[in-house]
Amino acid sequence: MATAAANIGVAFVLVWVSTWFRVPVDAVGEQFPLFSPDVMAFWVPWFVGVLLVEAVFTVLVYRRGRYTTGYAIGNALLGAAFAIPAIYLLANDLLVNPALVAAIEAATGTEWIRWSLVITGASIVAVVIWDAWGGFRKARRADVGLRQLGRTA
Repeated sequence: MATAAANIGVAFVLVWVSTWFRVPVDAVGEQFPLFSPDVMAFWVPWFVGVLLVEAVFTVLVYRRGRYTTGYAIGNALLGAAFAIPAIYLLANDLLVNPALVAAIEAATGTEWIRWSLVITGASIVAVVIWDAWGGFRKARRADVGLRQLGRTA
């Protein structure tokens, strides 16, 4: 259930830092929205939707009491539905507001923000792969346990 709470928390943060609530990032005395204006219309709602579906999915797995192969596949697909667009947007400099990136780079004289975006992308990939692998591992373990008890899935 902590996973469901974490997904809802991340969804809330995405909405909070988006310009829907006009919470800008203050950089070098100017305020910028964190996300690129081009992303706001479709991708922020997409990510929020995927996170909320993941939260519901987590509750369903909890109610079932165990992972199944179907749940593991669903978990992997939900992870991909989040990670693939996120990595695409990060890799093509489409996610974070370019004016914010330019202001930070001008103020610091370095490209540390770009490296932090690379680290963010790598972290997303690592978490999604770890989560998908864990789902399949749990499903396999549950299947083996049921076979040992002489039950079917």
